Amino acid sequence: LGSAGINSSGTIGTLTNAGTISTTGSGVTIAAGSVGSIVNVSSGTIITTGGANSGIVVGTSATVASLTNLGTVAGTGVLTRGISVATRGTIGTLTNNGTLLGSSIFSYGLQVAILGTINTLVNNGVITDTGLFGQAVAVPQGFIGTIVNAGTIQGESVGIAITTGTVGTINNLAGGLITGGATGIANVTGTIPVVINNAGTISGPVSLSAGPDAVNMLAGGTIAGSIVGSVGSGASVNFRLAPSGTYALASGGIASVDTVSIATGTVVTNAGSTISGARLVTVGVGAGLNAGGTI
Repeated sequence: LGSAGINSSGTIGTLTNAGTISTTGSGVTIAAGSVGSIVNVSSGTIITTGGANSGIVVGTSATVASLTNLGTVAGTGVLTRGISVATRGTIGTLTNNGTLLGSSIFSYGLQVAILGTINTLVNNGVITDTGLFGQAVAVPQGFIGTIVNAGTIQGESVGIAITTGTVGTINNLAGGLITGGATGIANVTGTIPVVINNAGTISGPVSLSAGPDAVNMLAGGTIAGSIVGSVGSGASVNFRLAPSGTYALASGGIASVDTVSIATGTVVTNAGSTISGARLVTVGVGAGLNAGGTI
């Protein structure tokens, strides 16, 4: 389609793609107005090869009630996004069962920016960025209410990057993977908190904000990296493991969070995985803390 894909500023009930939309501009642009649902089926491919564009972009106060991807939505140029929500655009529910991809330098699998909103993001597929400094899910100046992940969120640099934006809750379910070459999850929004409920795998450090973030470690969950907060922020790490479960802290351990609580199960530290800077450490009845390292 050259530089032009599909551009709508009106009202659409359902937009379905089962073929290929390949452009140097954005593949599908909802510039204004409203769309009931966008569905990219398993055979569908929406791709932009030009710089600073998106496979799908929702902006300028446009609304999309639901967007479902079963195929591939990708950006392959510099600063491109698989899906972008910006300029007060809104997606009610974004469900990804396929692939959202950014594959060049400073690109993103999914970006929510400039007061864009996604109420609920459900990922059962792959959201990834393979380009240098890439972030799989980036939230600069945008808002995501809830992220539910049972698939893979993988960034070359950061898995989920919350920068001057807001994410209310991240639910990483059993079987879910959130990973980044530098950081698994980074919340650098100042004092706006995020709640992370982890029953899957987070690979890479978890960097918390200066606000009361909460990391809830659930049965079966693991973080292959340190958890680092800010002293006095009100942040907490809470272990709700299986009653007979044992969790060994990864290298770097837990640093500078106000509260560490172990309600169930046993947490093990060693010389390389300490608990440091916590104001309060609590261990519930029947739970345990095997302190082989420093607390």
